[in-house]
Amino acid sequence: MTKIPSKNTEFREVIAKDRLEFKALDLAVNLVLTTDVEKSTLKIDPKYDGGATGALWIFNPTTQDAHIILPFRPDMGMIAHECWHCVRRLLRYIGAELDNEVVAYHLGYAVNVVYEFVMENKPGPKSKKKWRKK
Repeated sequence: MTKIPSKNTEFREVIAKDRLEFKALDLAVNLVLTTDVEKSTLKIDPKYDGGATGALWIFNPTTQDAHIILPFRPDMGMIAHECWHCVRRLLRYIGAELDNEVVAYHLGYAVNVVYEFVMENKPGPKSKKKWRKK
């Protein structure tokens, strides 16, 4: 069984290129799970100066490279938080209004895709039961 990464373990990350596809927007987002969010961020954007953070969303409008960077065991609030930044920024980038139904659809889709990616790559037993409260 894989152990949960601790702060003393070596750097490790899992990257899924274009895993979160927004076909209607013709954009895709790379998903990153990491033991060190800041280190993964600096690998993507060496000029990043946002300081330490628990998770991050990065978008480069010139290259259209987008990333959601999360620790290996994010909670659902963290996933939803970063997905909201992602959806909001991408909709604004294409000039779309932040209509309730459009935002809700894209946010729900994004959270589901990121959740599945996290579950596929989380350390320990592969059980979704621990993520859902009854």
